[in-house]
Amino acid sequence: AGQFYVDYNFAEHEWMFESLLSMMYIGARHPDILLGLGVAVPALRDAPQLGKMLATLDTLTGGRVIAGVGVGDEEDYLEFENCGKADRFHVRGKYLDETFALWRHLFSGRTDPFEGKFHRLTDFTFLPLPPQGGNFRIYASGRSDRGFARVGKLADGYLGSRWSPEQFAKKWPEVLESAAANGRPKPYLATRV
Repeated sequence: AGQFYVDYNFAEHEWMFESLLSMMYIGARHPDILLGLGVAVPALRDAPQLGKMLATLDTLTGGRVIAGVGVGDEEDYLEFENCGKADRFHVRGKYLDETFALWRHLFSGRTDPFEGKFHRLTDFTFLPLPPQGGNFRIYASGRSDRGFARVGKLADGYLGSRWSPEQFAKKWPEVLESAAANGRPKPYLATRV
């Protein structure tokens, strides 16, 4: 099966379709491809709601979703302000880290409370579970040292853009070392131009 990424980068395009609705449409029309979201910024949305949307899409497409997530670019403050999330801009990395934990908690079917800095879930139902369950594929993006460290520590893969093969060759060994040090499997590497 091939992969299809719906781009969610405002800086590169004058206009675009909403990414998850586009993936639903494409997934319904093309039942044999993987659907990769590249990338959503959970701090610009709300992580529990975005997780529910991804789980629903994964269910409706038979487990074919890969969620690409990131923190947004350093110059995206105005986007956060325009979305009513200006207070999250300076903590967006921590918000993303918690999003990984939250989604792993929800997607695995756990019903015990979730306590985080940004989210507190005590009495909730999260059904249906995505077909991928707790192994739902989540790729992280980013070009900072913290972004690469996040891949090795939390993600199933890395979704890169705007980097040359030489730049990846320099950074990728660090990601593999981080994954090994954190007891994580070797992450996948996906790029877009």
